Amino acid sequence: MLIYAFEQSLKNSVTDAEYNQRSIQSSRDILGALVRIRLVGSPPVVQAADNLLHETTADGPGADAGMHQAMTEYLEACRQDLAYDKSPWKPWHWWAIRQHRRRLQAQSARTAALPAPRS
Repeated sequence: MLIYAFEQSLKNSVTDAEYNQRSIQSSRDILGALVRIRLVGSPPVVQAADNLLHETTADGPGADAGMHQAMTEYLEACRQDLAYDKSPWKPWHWWAIRQHRRRLQAQSARTAALPAPRS
């Protein structure tokens, strides 16, 4: 019985060590991302990222709901910052397609004007 308890405690300590290592690595990744956001982000995005970081470190009965709300606010701030439109219709899309077709037509006209290769 004592050996079984020792094996279980060893297994739990290895799992805990792996958990701690992964936790430290994920914290580093989150803080690194936050630093990058602070360098290039607009003030609403930076504020939403700070709120999200605060909610991810919070404990308590409503921690999951608070984190979900903060994540939603962060995504909405990023969408507004990037002028993200959820609708499938985008006015610039048709213009881009038209420009691409014009470039292809011009390219084919240039290649058609070249003399035929000699055999």
